[in-house]
Amino acid sequence: MSEEDFNKLRDIMSIVFDYPVDKIDKSFSSEHVQNWDSLRIMDLISSVEEEFQIVLDISEISSISSISTVLEMIRSAR
Repeated sequence: MSEEDFNKLRDIMSIVFDYPVDKIDKSFSSEHVQNWDSLRIMDLISSVEEEFQIVLDISEISSISSISTVLEMIRSAR
């Protein structure tokens, strides 16, 4: 995963979770935000699929708990 892809995902997560982009690093997870819920996860999935032009496996959605999980899903979908 390139640094450019990480930065794109970081920007998406900042918007979806209403969290400062400069505080999102590779350890960012559900433990960092209170509003990490199913509705925001669906917003995240939709935004990621649009930005990266991929389709994520719906069966993996329940396992999303961190930025690294999403990065791995993007990598697998490519």
